[in-house]
Amino acid sequence: MTVIVVVGVASTAALTYTQPKSYTASTDVQVTPTSATDANFQGFSLFHAPLDGSSVVVAAARVMNAGSVHKAAAERLGSRAAGASIKIAPLSQADIVAVTVTAPDPQQAADVANTYAQVFVAQRTTLFHTELAARIATLNRQLTAIPVPQRAGNFIYSTLQGNVAT
Repeated sequence: MTVIVVVGVASTAALTYTQPKSYTASTDVQVTPTSATDANFQGFSLFHAPLDGSSVVVAAARVMNAGSVHKAAAERLGSRAAGASIKIAPLSQADIVAVTVTAPDPQQAADVANTYAQVFVAQRTTLFHTELAARIATLNRQLTAIPVPQRAGNFIYSTLQGNVAT
């Protein structure tokens, strides 16, 4: 009986010491949706609060898991991403998307998790800025289409001007 216990302990110790170590790091991205009834941002690729009160983080997690985010993060990380395992999960009760990375090195796990979050936020920011610039350009074209003599007291002109905030 003692021999079996010693062999079992020795086998477990051998497996434990020969297994490569793995480290886990996580980062969270808070998703703050715009109101579904906010007319100012209709047509923008923002996360809008569903009218049924459900969470938008499932959609945000799907966007974060898209190929464009993986590709951009992989390009930014280069060989530092080798051996890392990435899990993206929505935490719907808190409107948070968690990025959890397991890697052979603790710093690598943290770098990969943070890079994924940074790439996601950067891509969403760029998309918003692009859509906002296009919306402002459209409003400015509509403003200039109204002849100067007709602008004073013109409700449409005042509304457009208010939207551009000029």
